[in-house]
Amino acid sequence: LFVLPIADGSSLLPDIGARLFPLQRAARSAAEAGAAGFLAAEFSDSEGVSFEAFQRYGQAFAGACAWSPNSVEPAAFDRDFFARSFGENGQQAGLLDALLLDLADFKWQKLWEHPYMLDLTRTDWSRLRRLERRMMLARAVLDSLKSARDASFEQLDYLRFAVMNGQWLVKKYRTVEKIRHFAAHLQNGEATDGASEIVNTCLELVEDLNEIVETLQLLWLRSNRSEDVSHFLDLYELQSNYWQEIIEQIQSGNVLFDPRLPSRWIAHPAVAGVDRGHVFFRKTFDLRPGFRKAYLQAIGDTYLKVYVNGAFLDEVISNPGRAWRDRVKMWDVTKALRPGKNVIAVEAQNFEGAAAALNLYGEVEYEFGRSRTIASDPYWKTSGVEEQNWQALGFFDIQWLNVQPEEKHVRIIRPDFEGRRPSRIEEQ
Repeated sequence: LFVLPIADGSSLLPDIGARLFPLQRAARSAAEAGAAGFLAAEFSDSEGVSFEAFQRYGQAFAGACAWSPNSVEPAAFDRDFFARSFGENGQQAGLLDALLLDLADFKWQKLWEHPYMLDLTRTDWSRLRRLERRMMLARAVLDSLKSARDASFEQLDYLRFAVMNGQWLVKKYRTVEKIRHFAAHLQNGEATDGASEIVNTCLELVEDLNEIVETLQLLWLRSNRSEDVSHFLDLYELQSNYWQEIIEQIQSGNVLFDPRLPSRWIAHPAVAGVDRGHVFFRKTFDLRPGFRKAYLQAIGDTYLKVYVNGAFLDEVISNPGRAWRDRVKMWDVTKALRPGKNVIAVEAQNFEGAAAALNLYGEVEYEFGRSRTIASDPYWKTSGVEEQNWQALGFFDIQWLNVQPEEKHVRIIRPDFEGRRPSRIEEQ
């Protein structure tokens, strides 16, 4: 059996066209090697919405290659596929497919990223302008096909969904650039009255997202279970929440804020005789009386046992190979903390052959909007030995070492404790 990888589902629209010749070569090699059959498969290295309808072109081409790997011609197949699939609208559908290929240059990750984390090079801006033009043309072609009511009509809905996401992504980049220009004028002391215009644009982005979500739900239920779409709905909702926060910040005068988590990854320093894969952390801190709420979030690489003032709080469990987003947990610790001295203690293990690492962040809220943070930083203590009562407030940790900050190739967005939204971890 030979596997033919027909599409990379990481892109807004799978770039099947770029895989035609590799597919043909692979099929020829498999036939020469005496393969008994072919398995066509989609692959993906990031979270993204993928419909079976997006794969039909690749599946059909893989089938043609499997049937006759030496005689199939991509150009002839292209014409035949669209004619068979879309009838009299085949030529326009083929044009639409060609216009949508630019979507393959942009990953779903760009759609989910926090807006203020977007960073485009000059080359990227060139691609974005091209995408903007192509999406406008694609929308025009789709509008011209609205009268089509044959079997192909439903297939166009999936392409329309892809165009909606592409146009929204362009608008996202344009809006962020507009906000940055606006902030630069403010920093230079230049008077500007563009805040209300930017807020209105942000509100339009949120409204457009709502329309995309409604479309996604309708399309998904055609051939999938409703519960399977919940993860993608959460990602769209998260993006909407980001823009709502940006609107609130702009209205309060804080145009550009840093959304990144300020806490650091920490680990045990490399010391002879210490298993860095199983270590212990402690942090003692003082709280003034009068706090009304306290929250804590922990991210593990890969397993944590968290204690507050000697009492077990919870575990953060991540099986080897699971995504970073599954390694986040948050709690309301208002009742676990007290005025005066407190201690947070963490047992950490790594099951992937690396140093056990911890990223901890907390917020303590007082009246009148005042607050303080608790964050893992170089001043935490660590040990490779489990000692009696090491979790307790009165434990004497003077002989414990200072932690070593660790660099991870991920970006972590601040949590929203009030909204019960944990940090999102974005791979770089």
